[in-house]
Amino acid sequence: MLPLRALLAVALCATPVGTMAADALCGREFASIGALHGELMRENGGVPVFENAAFFAFFDRRRHVLFAFTKTGAPAHPTLICRKPVLVEGAVRMHVEARCAGPRVECTKLIERFAESGDQADATAAP
Repeated sequence: MLPLRALLAVALCATPVGTMAADALCGREFASIGALHGELMRENGGVPVFENAAFFAFFDRRRHVLFAFTKTGAPAHPTLICRKPVLVEGAVRMHVEARCAGPRVECTKLIERFAESGDQADATAAP
């Protein structure tokens, strides 16, 4: 008989890869940026909370997170940025995370703009 720890290790190794999230931002796991976009569209009745020529945004009500997606043609496209409020030393700050596959210079500019648009506790980015 295998010890419980060994059974858990076997169970985790046997989990099909397709059921695991490929990425996570601001506490929300997702298989792909496109999949997250589809999920947020369904959760928000297809209506973004904000939209302009460069990007559109949806709100994850359960996690209190704003997810912004760049539109095709935007300088930093494709980029996904999330912002969520966090409590730091008794003050509410905005935590910003991003995934950007566009040109690095444009990605940096866009992420800095999001981070500067509100008090931030932390800003992180990954390609």
